[in-house]
Amino acid sequence: MCERGQSLSELVGERMRLFPASGEINRRLNADPKTPGGGAKAGGGAKASGGGATEILARVQGLYESKALSIDFTDGLSLEFPEWRFNLRGSNTEPLVRLNVESRGKPGPHAGKNG
Repeated sequence: MCERGQSLSELVGERMRLFPASGEINRRLNADPKTPGGGAKAGGGAKASGGGATEILARVQGLYESKALSIDFTDGLSLEFPEWRFNLRGSNTEPLVRLNVESRGKPGPHAGKNG
């Protein structure tokens, strides 16, 4: 703030314009005893086949890892690409997976989708 002569809200606003974000998108997992390992499918009609949060993160990693510039497991699964990045993690308190997507300066179809 001292170096740029801007308020905190101005600095945050600039970062938000440079890196448009989806906000947190939550998908509920419903237990499915017929799926191996306790399994789950995403609520809301779209299926996240192949199990609970751990299995879903592993599937997503398998789909995107080879194209990613970097991968991090600090808080779930974070993958970075040239023009965008995402973090996918399971909730510790609810049967949910949580997705956050950010792009570099171009609001995409993810912008403002935090439901």
